[in-house]
Amino acid sequence: MEHVLEVQSVTKKIDNKTIVDSLSFHIKRGEILGLLGPNGAGKTTTMRMIVGLASITEGDIFIEGHSIKTNFKQAISKVGVVVEAPSFYPFLSGYDNLKYYARMAKGVTVERIKEIVELLGLEHAIHKKTKTYSLGMRQRLGIAQALLHRPSLLILDEPTNGLDPAGIREMRDYLKKVARHEGTAILVSSHLLAEIELMCDRVVIIQNGKHIKTYDITEKSAQEEITFIVGDAEKAAQVLGKEFEGAPIRVKDHALFIQMKEEDIPSVVKALVSYNIDLYYIYRSKQSLEDIFLEATGGNIIE
Repeated sequence: MEHVLEVQSVTKKIDNKTIVDSLSFHIKRGEILGLLGPNGAGKTTTMRMIVGLASITEGDIFIEGHSIKTNFKQAISKVGVVVEAPSFYPFLSGYDNLKYYARMAKGVTVERIKEIVELLGLEHAIHKKTKTYSLGMRQRLGIAQALLHRPSLLILDEPTNGLDPAGIREMRDYLKKVARHEGTAILVSSHLLAEIELMCDRVVIIQNGKHIKTYDITEKSAQEEITFIVGDAEKAAQVLGKEFEGAPIRVKDHALFIQMKEEDIPSVVKALVSYNIDLYYIYRSKQSLEDIFLEATGGNIIE
């Protein structure tokens, strides 16, 4: 199946309060999806329902086509989960911890443990006691543990929480590697918007338990917003409004923002020069994930 996870019109009510309201989204194989929302949006409740830790009031969740409600054992067998900082037996090595957890799942061989250790770059530390591990190493060992049984879906809640910039980048690179080499669908929740933007293929933004926007980070529009820094922005807007009728133009201070194709930039430059308008800089304007999130949620604070 193309969609590893399908959340279909899921609602969660506690007493008379609706926590999640008819929420729907999906994740494809090998895709990293970010789940974003302000405080109290329902992200954690949604993750709890996906793994069966919270009941579903209405709707259903399917993992590899198996319903969480009617075929829980089969569905959850395809899932790996890491919530914040995972815990291990500190007096055992990383390898012995993995061997211990491997006994809980069928078909995990020594070769599989070795494969996951290499995939996550743990070779140099795997035989050291986990009490000597840094937070980043424990996070990676936690992901290794979650991947032992070859899950189709990996769920990560704040996987970079507490990591330094180098550790965050390292974690991002390993997760992309897991998605690419294992074909694992990854659902990740984080309050670090810039990191989500670098890590994920798509994001789903929810607010008050409702889906309000899905944004494809990998998608490139045929038309982009190009910024021109000029000497006289008002005059430039008038000139370009006549020369390129219908082109959406915004003006702010000395900047013009124009929705246009890249191949039309030389024509704009020629028009500005012909009217003796000084041109200082040209660059692509890209709306950041933070801008998109704040626009979609009305400026609410992210969790």
